[in-house]
Amino acid sequence: MKATFNSILNRICNALFGDSWDKVLYFIERLDNALREKYSEAGILYFSIVTLENSGGGVATVNHSHFYQENGEWLKENAKLDLPKDELPNYLREKLAAAFGEVDITADVEREIAARKSTE
Repeated sequence: MKATFNSILNRICNALFGDSWDKVLYFIERLDNALREKYSEAGILYFSIVTLENSGGGVATVNHSHFYQENGEWLKENAKLDLPKDELPNYLREKLAAAFGEVDITADVEREIAARKSTE
């Protein structure tokens, strides 16, 4: 059941946010803030990782994996967004081209979100 829900959620996320890098950053920022607030209010440990993966052709997949503790056990959930590679900033396209498999872009995303906040 959970796998079906995640599949539906990923399709909705792609429909709403998966066509430009700015929209992907907006989605990740809002999702991460909401989850961090939810878990911290409940006293639950939480962190997230953002990775980029070559999905073939001209498409890249951005994975937002979030981890939290429940009953002493770490659980992982994912939100995936597909977007055209040409929507990625050049430096991320270069990282993806040089990588074999997934590449961790958590620090890059955090830096870009912080830069966007400073200009608001």
